[in-house]
Amino acid sequence: MELTNDSVSRFLSSVPKGSFVWGKFDCATFFCLCADFLTGFDYSAIIAGKWETKRQAMKFFLNFNFIEFIDEEFEYSTQTLASCRSGDLCVFKCGEMHTVGLVYDNQVVSVVENLGVTYTPLSEISDEIIKILRIIHG
Repeated sequence: MELTNDSVSRFLSSVPKGSFVWGKFDCATFFCLCADFLTGFDYSAIIAGKWETKRQAMKFFLNFNFIEFIDEEFEYSTQTLASCRSGDLCVFKCGEMHTVGLVYDNQVVSVVENLGVTYTPLSEISDEIIKILRIIHG
């Protein structure tokens, strides 16, 4: 599947616009929506019902290595800031946690506590980026 700004835009317009709610619409549930969009597989069952508060989420992710999960679950190519494009996933530091956003038009779209869906220019988080990956579609 070749991703374009238009296809990513259509996906993003389908994402709920509600407020950030731990366990219902947070950074991890947004990642699951993105993974479903990119792969066609619903990853939400892995995390469904695992937390309702930030404290519970932090406890869950102490025992669930998100970076290892991505490495094991997805076939991808690593991208640089200069080579990334709409539809790539960007793993970056967000406060004391890591989060994943979807690259769209030189921005990272993510879901952030107290803000909901945010569009942040890649240049503003370049020092916080852990990896940018492009899912390889079989």
